[in-house]
Amino acid sequence: EALEKQIDKIDVKEYKQYMNLHFLSGADFDTIISMYEQCLDASNFYNTNMIISETYLKFYSKYITYLVKRLKAILEKEVINHNTAKSILEPMIRNNLYNRKAILQSYDIRQHYNKYKDIPALIVSAGPSLEKNIKYINRFKGLVFTGGRTVAPVLKQGGRPDFVGVIDSSELIYDTFQGYAGCDFTLISSAHGCARVIKENTGAKYFVENSMQLTS
Repeated sequence: EALEKQIDKIDVKEYKQYMNLHFLSGADFDTIISMYEQCLDASNFYNTNMIISETYLKFYSKYITYLVKRLKAILEKEVINHNTAKSILEPMIRNNLYNRKAILQSYDIRQHYNKYKDIPALIVSAGPSLEKNIKYINRFKGLVFTGGRTVAPVLKQGGRPDFVGVIDSSELIYDTFQGYAGCDFTLISSAHGCARVIKENTGAKYFVENSMQLTS
């Protein structure tokens, strides 16, 4: 009855057009939060409103403050996740299309399984110890793996990467190669890897969907 009286005081006409209109009462945080999470999607992130009962606000201000804080945190998290996924997904799809010719002409990574079982491997990654230790690259006898950023340091020391990995779809990856993207080193990439690097590389190419393909 109290809730009905409060609803009568609220002008909900502008909200009746929406299917996800819910009236909530009580202190069941889990139910309210769960319902809120289920209602949220990309179509209503920026069209979400909370109408708070004046009675609740007056007598349960701490409860309302806590609840609103929780709901705002959920909304902010969902918006961030959505925008992050969107910013990643678009270049991934674009690169998948750009790389289709290279994918069709690529080799099967499974032919390397167990091929180097007794050969030591060195993964050259960017980090504070790279400059200190890169001078010893010529002493290493085994397979050398690098990412785009560490191709140049290895080549400048007279070494040569056996395999170079490209996973990120960002065009910024191209700059990390510092002019060596067009070399003929063997490239292992995701299907959505940086299209410019894949296009310029003149070596053998292998495309993988996930890391499991490198170990099985």
